[in-house]
Amino acid sequence: MAQDEEGLIGIGNKLPWRLPEELAFFKALTGGDTLLMGRKTYQSIGKPLPGRTNLVISKRTKQTVFGELDGSISQSLLKEIETIRTEEELGVKRISLEQAKKLAETQQKIFVIGGRQIYNEFLKDAEVLHLSIVKGTYKTNTEEDVFLKLDLSDWELKEELSLERF
Repeated sequence: MAQDEEGLIGIGNKLPWRLPEELAFFKALTGGDTLLMGRKTYQSIGKPLPGRTNLVISKRTKQTVFGELDGSISQSLLKEIETIRTEEELGVKRISLEQAKKLAETQQKIFVIGGRQIYNEFLKDAEVLHLSIVKGTYKTNTEEDVFLKLDLSDWELKEELSLERF
């Protein structure tokens, strides 16, 4: 996760900064692994992140959508079915929060990459926190500012890196 010095993690479902070295670090760190994100985070990225398994937590999974089929299909339901099919072709799988929690209990490594609601669900059980502190503040004082105040007193610093090497 990345945040500014005041705990800002996003503005309007987007990163408040464009830092190629931080993105390169994220790519190197998560390559080949499983990413778990909320629907809004996935939509803000706009595509699956290559070289990784992309899991998106959503209330609208394949099972719930197909469970609504009762002989008649509305245009909105048809569009949602097509969206799910396209996502799956791209390697994205929608799962429920319950499925994600079960997976987190059994899978050795999963990177939870946001947003705030998803971090709040999983941080209490996390064993490792990879945290980038972006120098400065990017606050806009709008309702679109998303903060996640972390209490780092329960965490032990194992390694500190300078992103200049990426």
